[in-house]
Amino acid sequence: MENTNTLLATVILIIAGIYQFTTLKKSCLAHCRSPFSFLLNSWENGKQGAFNMGIIHASRCLGCCWAQMLIMFALGVMNIAGIILITVFILLEKSLPVNELLISKLAGVLLCMLGVLVILL
Repeated sequence: MENTNTLLATVILIIAGIYQFTTLKKSCLAHCRSPFSFLLNSWENGKQGAFNMGIIHASRCLGCCWAQMLIMFALGVMNIAGIILITVFILLEKSLPVNELLISKLAGVLLCMLGVLVILL
């Protein structure tokens, strides 16, 4: 369950770091930070409406966190320390009301630096 390919780990970490700076990440994060707003503004009646809303909400949440989840392939899928760090980061990113962009940018810089460090060592 551990990654032994340093090039793959480097690419994953740098891609995840760069994604932190994109407008798509910012947009998806804004959606995930207020799911109640989504429910109020995008309500659809019936089973099909609920299904459509679920697909939209899930795709935006996936857009917000796919890169962090991909990091587990660089760290090792069953790496408990990695899981805890990513969980804490996602929790902070989604719940802190002030300077949420600072957290995302800081994480982006750290992930890119970690990617470079992995390939150098």
